[in-house]
Amino acid sequence: MSDFFDLIQAPDNRRGLIRVMDTIVELCENVQDDFHLQFGLSSPVYEGLCDGLSLNEFDGIRLLKKKEMAKGWCEDRPLYALLFSYHRFQDSPGRAEFVALFLAQYYALANNRVGQIASSTKLDIRLKESCDRFRLLMQSCESMKPSKYIHYSPPEIACLLRQDRDMDTTLAEYQKSYMTQLAHFFAADWKETKGHFRVSPTSSLRAIGRGVAAHVLGDPDLLLHFGHGKKNDEKDGLAAGDTMLLPQIVEDCSMPARDAAQGPFLSNIGNAKKRSMIQQSYTRRVRRQYNRSPASISLVSGRDLALLFDALNSLSLQHYTVQGVPKSVIGMALYLSLILGKSIDELCGLSISSQPSLDGIYIDEKGDWWLSFGLASIVKRSSRPVESRRFEPVTNYVHWDCPKSVRRVVRQAHRSDLLGYKGALIPREYLQEVNQACRHWVERWARRQSANLSCQSIEAFLLMTTLADEEIDPTCLDFAFRTTSLVTRTTRHYSYYTLSCLASNLEKIWRTIHLRMDESDALPTDLLTWIPQSTESGIGSCFVPTLATQREMVACLQHPLRSKDKQVYRELVAMMRYHNAYAAYTSYLVLYATGYRAVYNPLPSLSMVLARYQLVVISDKDNSDYAHTRVVCLPTVLAEQLANYTRHLLALRTRLIALDPRLGRQLTEWLEQHVPNDTIATARQWFHDHKNAKDRPGPLFYFSEDTGDVNVVSPSWLKTQLPFSVPVNAGRHNLQSYLLEQQCPSELINFQLGHWLSGQAFLGDYSCFDYQSATQYLRPLLDKMLEERGWQSIPSLLR
Repeated sequence: MSDFFDLIQAPDNRRGLIRVMDTIVELCENVQDDFHLQFGLSSPVYEGLCDGLSLNEFDGIRLLKKKEMAKGWCEDRPLYALLFSYHRFQDSPGRAEFVALFLAQYYALANNRVGQIASSTKLDIRLKESCDRFRLLMQSCESMKPSKYIHYSPPEIACLLRQDRDMDTTLAEYQKSYMTQLAHFFAADWKETKGHFRVSPTSSLRAIGRGVAAHVLGDPDLLLHFGHGKKNDEKDGLAAGDTMLLPQIVEDCSMPARDAAQGPFLSNIGNAKKRSMIQQSYTRRVRRQYNRSPASISLVSGRDLALLFDALNSLSLQHYTVQGVPKSVIGMALYLSLILGKSIDELCGLSISSQPSLDGIYIDEKGDWWLSFGLASIVKRSSRPVESRRFEPVTNYVHWDCPKSVRRVVRQAHRSDLLGYKGALIPREYLQEVNQACRHWVERWARRQSANLSCQSIEAFLLMTTLADEEIDPTCLDFAFRTTSLVTRTTRHYSYYTLSCLASNLEKIWRTIHLRMDESDALPTDLLTWIPQSTESGIGSCFVPTLATQREMVACLQHPLRSKDKQVYRELVAMMRYHNAYAAYTSYLVLYATGYRAVYNPLPSLSMVLARYQLVVISDKDNSDYAHTRVVCLPTVLAEQLANYTRHLLALRTRLIALDPRLGRQLTEWLEQHVPNDTIATARQWFHDHKNAKDRPGPLFYFSEDTGDVNVVSPSWLKTQLPFSVPVNAGRHNLQSYLLEQQCPSELINFQLGHWLSGQAFLGDYSCFDYQSATQYLRPLLDKMLEERGWQSIPSLLR
């Protein structure tokens, strides 16, 4: 086992070993059965280690289960840090296979089995840097598509990395530098390193290399100016550096050359002109990314769309080439990009196989074709619900009955029926040229037809159509075909679809497109019907409670409020318990009716309830310098319950003064804290201090039965009010998913949930959002949802 721990660079205290073993197990399951041999583990030892770490005896060893890296791992144990961080990598197809390729190359280089590497390249430093660069790119670089590289050998991967580095305009400079270092890693072509210092043959002093521009403050190179004249020719056993002043310190100055990727950033320090140029460069890059040309973002007209379908249909039958790529392959790539909403680069990562877990086309044992896409949850395993039966079932894969038009273009591109074929969806020999060939063909075709088209507009066609209609939320496309877009990055986490609902949304999108094309025959009719392989589960958020669970939860919260016990009026403890139950019920209703996040003191003042306008002011997702304050629709049940709660507080204060004057005075002072109305500045400061505060007064509070203290309602306290485990913010997931199921316009969903991008705030200075129309549409839906789950307005027993 010591060899195994040395190979993975495990720390002596074995911190985080269980997390690292989870990574190794996932790699072995996705790559090949004997991959554990890479770590020096035989099959019996590997199985025994996995079984041993799963025993209950290891539950008490907290170091083994740590989920945070220790200080210094990235410097001293880069490979262990990489394995430990695997679950933070972007969840994309081919992730495990690409990491396995990296590890195989790492061990091959460490054992000097690959390449002609110069002896002075300091291989250990190169390998450490490669681990760091690979880990950082896999965590944060969205352009890093693992599935694009897993079908190639290491030298070919190096070529692809260099090509992506040169062609992708969205990459930052440091990301390009990282990709360059990874290309050297896979190609094993590191060159001879140049030392930071050189030794003159006629001098005993080490001179500064020519490549160094300036000294760093505190650098001990000052000692180099204190020489002893000529070198003593009579060595008498002395070493070459013994005649220097403080030779040991000077020797320590021989540091390796600084990473070339850090050079521009260091040289720009203190240079105002270069800093300005860098800022302008980033600004231009942002404009290119989000402010594209009209040809790349505008909606495709019905006329251009009909011409495009006809052209792609005829193109798939031709065998001539464009820039070395057959037109049938170009037709297949553009057709799939149009109906799946994926770029050509993303299509290069799809495959044709008999494995349902791979993205692309899955051919089952019966020979049926399915469009397969994996959608693993982004939620950590430790954060997922404990009682999964209480939540809507979630699948990690979605399989669509492959349309006949897709089968036809794929068969024509491969010139075979593909029986028993396993490989890339786009033939491997054209993967590097197909992107440029598609762009070239689209430009020429659009020029001849006077069409406003580009590869970007074809890729964004489905998304732009959905955003323009505002009838179907764009998260539908994310879950149907595993696409990602800027406009769905926050809503995706809260959304849940049943597969039958997802299919009906896709059919509605394509029916709308068909009408826009004046019901042209150019659109294949098989795109109007989408059939999932199974409808027993859904896809998306794993925190949506089932209808039965929500009804049970509401019944548990209502049970103590139905009591007719007269002790509530007479005994202090019984009165405090009743108030706590009443506050818990009201708090949960606020969360489930408005989509409130799980925060402290969710309603800092009852004056924020605007019952006249059927609105309520809420504030969540706050920090010290930002407040996500907004108005949302106020359902009827919640408005009535808050009115009941206001009367309950007045009666509670009166009875407490009689039973416990000290507690009554404390509650009176608590409730008399109100929003100052003398100036806007003081009111704003009051709100800043009280919103989501843990120790500031608010109408939602509870009593500590042992001490009688008044406490602000908190998420942890709300959890204790239910006999089973349900996340406090599950109401937010439920509200988002319910509105999606009712096919509510996406703009109104974002309004109620508080999802918007910069410049789209509904309370913005120039916003023309109509709150009255929004509440008229949303309130009946919210009332229906709350009624189905059993929520009611319950008057207090205290009067």
